Amino acid sequence: MRYGALLEANFAVSFSGPTDLAPVYADIRPSIWHPNYFIAQILNRESDLPKDLVPLLARSKRTQFIQFYGSDAIDDERQARRLEGLPRVSVVPVSGVSDHFVIDHMIGDGSFDALLDKLASAL
Repeated sequence: MRYGALLEANFAVSFSGPTDLAPVYADIRPSIWHPNYFIAQILNRESDLPKDLVPLLARSKRTQFIQFYGSDAIDDERQARRLEGLPRVSVVPVSGVSDHFVIDHMIGDGSFDALLDKLASAL
């Protein structure tokens, strides 16, 4: 969603993506064996990269945003609900999903294909 907003795309869709990166990567211990360590390094190096989506999405004048998350995934729900009430943002819980892999569930139940059809028809 970050890049969709920065590029002024028609749509930007996220599947359980974090809406505020600061707490996600704050306590990453330095280790080449920890995959998030490299993401944290990029965020530290690229200080102008927006880490909080709320002000970025609130400023967007064009892009439609959709944030999917598992309705029973507590951390993902907390991140997603930060976007509620913003213009042009839809926050969509996926019922019965308690893990971070909401897109896998959507592919499995056919709702991902339906989303692609909906987005393609809106272009």
